[in-house]
Amino acid sequence: MKAQDIVEKIRNSKGQHVKVIWAKVCKTKGGHSIVVKKTVAWVRSGIDFSHLKPVKEAIENGERGPANPLPWGKWKEFPFVIEHQDNEYVRLYPSVFDNLRSRSEYTRNGEPVALEDIKDTLYASELSGGEKVECFTVKADNVISVES
Repeated sequence: MKAQDIVEKIRNSKGQHVKVIWAKVCKTKGGHSIVVKKTVAWVRSGIDFSHLKPVKEAIENGERGPANPLPWGKWKEFPFVIEHQDNEYVRLYPSVFDNLRSRSEYTRNGEPVALEDIKDTLYASELSGGEKVECFTVKADNVISVES
């Protein structure tokens, strides 16, 4: 999908969490199999990272410094779209509701597979480590669908 199409669908669902599905081919050690990670997440968008309640509280409590500029790329349309090396990325924020958690599914060579069965074949950069993320930066080309 194009970043602008994704942003428009999200804007038309103002004040709501939106279900977004994206997939990407993972980097594997040895490169002998094709592993695809598909993520299904309920998200929000159009948020300034520095205005997130957990970020503000962590700064106030001295647990972190102020929000930094983007580590790579530049804002094409703040706070929705980031541009980097001729690619567009959308900034999405996971739902804060426990009943709307994101989940990932994996396939190896087209067959469903559990993460535990392929973990050793993936590079560390492909694994989230299980900690809760503050935001997703998703390559627009990887987005499969946006549903309100």
